[in-house]
Amino acid sequence: MVLVVGYVVWDVRIDGGSDDRCYSAIVLPDGSPVLSGNYGNSVYVAKVSPGDGSFVWQYVFAFPGDGRSNAKSLLFDPTDSTLVIGGTAYPYSGDDQACGFVAKVRDGSTVWMYVDSADGCGRREGFSGVVMGGDGHYYAYGTDYETYSSDLFTPSRRFVLKIDRGTGSKVWRYQPGGYSYTAATPLPDGSIVAVGFGADAEAQRVGADGGEIWSITPDNGKFWDVIVAPNGHPVVAGIKDGDFYVAQLQRETGGIRWVYTANGSDDDDDVAFALSTDGLYIYAAGYLDNGINGLDAHVVKLDTLGNLLWSYTYNGPFNSDDAFRTLSPVGGGIVAGGYSVGAGTGRDVLLLRLNGDGDTLWSLTYDSPYSLDDEVRAVAVSGGELYVCGNSKSSPTDGDILLLKVSDPTEAPEDEGGSLSLSTVGGTLVLEGYGRAVLYDVSGRKVKEVEVRGRAELRPGKGAYFLRFRGRTYRVILR
Repeated sequence: MVLVVGYVVWDVRIDGGSDDRCYSAIVLPDGSPVLSGNYGNSVYVAKVSPGDGSFVWQYVFAFPGDGRSNAKSLLFDPTDSTLVIGGTAYPYSGDDQACGFVAKVRDGSTVWMYVDSADGCGRREGFSGVVMGGDGHYYAYGTDYETYSSDLFTPSRRFVLKIDRGTGSKVWRYQPGGYSYTAATPLPDGSIVAVGFGADAEAQRVGADGGEIWSITPDNGKFWDVIVAPNGHPVVAGIKDGDFYVAQLQRETGGIRWVYTANGSDDDDDVAFALSTDGLYIYAAGYLDNGINGLDAHVVKLDTLGNLLWSYTYNGPFNSDDAFRTLSPVGGGIVAGGYSVGAGTGRDVLLLRLNGDGDTLWSLTYDSPYSLDDEVRAVAVSGGELYVCGNSKSSPTDGDILLLKVSDPTEAPEDEGGSLSLSTVGGTLVLEGYGRAVLYDVSGRKVKEVEVRGRAELRPGKGAYFLRFRGRTYRVILR
């Protein structure tokens, strides 16, 4: 009998002497992980070696204002092999007014930077993230939602900006007013769907010209994530009426196609924080409040009609709070990350690997040497390796960035060799060869996975992608 267990290969702890945080992580086509966050009050991005976790380069950018600048969002642009980061900046010397910023970075150096100060800044402003649209340009969305709690809504602004990918200049601003955008996803026509919350949940579709196509505001809810499902319609996740909430919206009108909800045994808040798709099904993860057990981490698998295929709930050994904050499809299943409260150790890193049927392949918890709070914020997948980026407390007032390389033994490389031939016919990507091919969008999310047995065709829609096949990465642009 062979015991299959995910294990930590190496760990890197980044300590800037104050409250350092990780927000995002991806794997580049060369197999190297990159993370983004803040180093003290400075914007921070680092590329590390997949072999031992040593730094290839570090990008630290300090703004002169009085506040914690950070890079919340990180994406790879395969059209020019650059990184695009977005987050919060404090650009005015001696001032605590926050602005959003977007920067294009190559090999640790700035290509261009846009700071959203021309339209005025505020104490709660900033970009929550950046996505690459179907037209190849960047769409930044705000405000800085990290300043909000479930009971505090200070009037602010939410907005979407279109940024020219070549020059870094603003093309237009869409600003419906009020509160926060937490996530956005592009559609093939250059429009995006942005979601968030204020007094109610918010979802808007904005065209490539900056015009609003539709807007919905479901009451008594918040939206935390959005993706495009395999059938082409957006799916949102969050909380509504106290329940774990997933819904599919009609792409053309914003109408509700279907709703899935779940609730714990305690009549309290249950939340879906993260969404993902493997190209066939939809996964959502978060937590349920189960009363005496505290919060229990929860993940569901749905088909494109909203039917529940399976659900999984994790209650840690100490009946304390457990939650998932991120998930990624891998090898016909998923890996979910978050935290689990231990006995006297605070929050510990929680990583769970499930197969396509919802069965546990392995789980991993990690407690830092300081036995204070540790949690996962992002997981980047590269074959049988997982790069887990999170936050770890070294003292009650000092947070560090934590990066772990975790081996996934259920994703060992195949033995058979083979090469791949790529061609595009219209909007169709034609693959010829033998082996597993995985297509990712520019944010690092898996779009489709297919076993190529001679020939296979993929139709992901217009845009930029990268394809992983037998340890190699190919850049793909479909027009």
